[in-house]
Amino acid sequence: MRRSHVTKRGVSARGRQLNESLVVHAAKLAGRSIARRRRVESPGTTSRSAINQVIVVSRGRKTATAECCTEAKIYGYGVSVTRKYKVLFLCRENSASSIIAEALLRELAGHRFDAFSAGPEPATRVHPFAVAQLRPGISELGVLGAKSWLEFTGEWAPRMDVIVAMDEFVAAPHAPVFPGAPALYRWSFADPLADGVSEAERGRLFDKLFWQIVRQISAFIQLPQYTVPPQLTTCNA
Repeated sequence: MRRSHVTKRGVSARGRQLNESLVVHAAKLAGRSIARRRRVESPGTTSRSAINQVIVVSRGRKTATAECCTEAKIYGYGVSVTRKYKVLFLCRENSASSIIAEALLRELAGHRFDAFSAGPEPATRVHPFAVAQLRPGISELGVLGAKSWLEFTGEWAPRMDVIVAMDEFVAAPHAPVFPGAPALYRWSFADPLADGVSEAERGRLFDKLFWQIVRQISAFIQLPQYTVPPQLTTCNA
């Protein structure tokens, strides 16, 4: 039997804090009293268990929708299916802050939002410090990768509902015109990729950045304008 790579002694305060935060957010997103019925697991539990609770909520809603559509086709009636808000996070290299934001939004509220990220000068890989911050709790690291923002400006590009600029290099007037009429947000964070920073200090900057984005995403997904689906489509038999 494979042993868990995490022991009670090896669990960090960061893992416990993320665990507590995400359990609370899972309860809010589900609209149920999960927080009253569930307690944060023992200090030996990794933050992934908390995120998995969020995933269960998200997948549960997706599954319910799919089953509803299947039932409609079987019994010959239509059912309304909501589409999700599309959110594009931008930073210059699309290797750090925008990647972290994309991953967190997908995990915390994937049942309501489709998350994307891009930048004008995409790096060849996601920054290792960003991966290190996400690895304890993000389940789908393999889908993350740096992309050019031009992928989202063409005629066949997905229409975004929200654009979030995360550094000065991608904010207006530097950003291109994106199709549709997306809402524009500007989130300001210290640049963890700044020159002249030691590796130890860069690690601390990434840790600080991660928690700032957690708080920002948590506030964003609770904005009242995004609690109502953007539009309805019909799943016909």
